[in-house]
Amino acid sequence: LLGACLSVGPEAAASHLSAAWLMEVVPHPPPQPVITIPYRLHAAPENTTVHRSRDIHLGRVTRRRLIPCLDPVRTLCDLAGTLPPADLHEICDRAVSRRIVTIQQLETEVGRERGPGRRGPAGLRRMLNERGFVGGPPPSVLEAQTMRLLRAWRIPVLKREIVYGPEGQYRID
Repeated sequence: LLGACLSVGPEAAASHLSAAWLMEVVPHPPPQPVITIPYRLHAAPENTTVHRSRDIHLGRVTRRRLIPCLDPVRTLCDLAGTLPPADLHEICDRAVSRRIVTIQQLETEVGRERGPGRRGPAGLRRMLNERGFVGGPPPSVLEAQTMRLLRAWRIPVLKREIVYGPEGQYRID
């Protein structure tokens, strides 16, 4: 993965499932490295999936294990355009529960990242709406999965959680 990035130059970054693996929200790396490069470049390292982006900014590139990769919020947005909904839900559950990203950051990304050829923002918006906790506190992985199960079986949910304590510091699911 590092070799694929270095072979293209300093503007290449691990993305999609490769970046998710570096964030430790997927258990295994993809079969071949996945990187994103600026649209104006035409490099194609061997055995590497290359995405070309019109809006990759160096400010959105971080380093994990010394490998340049897109930041977690951009990564999840990109995955929303390529993964089946069930896989996206699971990865987002892990990222939110591990405090790698927040729901608010994902909502902001949906508003910021729109443009021709970008399927991710629409997929991310759909996922946030389906989950039903837009604007609420981050759920646990179990809570998010339970909500999807209840919705799938059309079981009404009266209340998701109770906030308790003099300063509302406790959540009871």
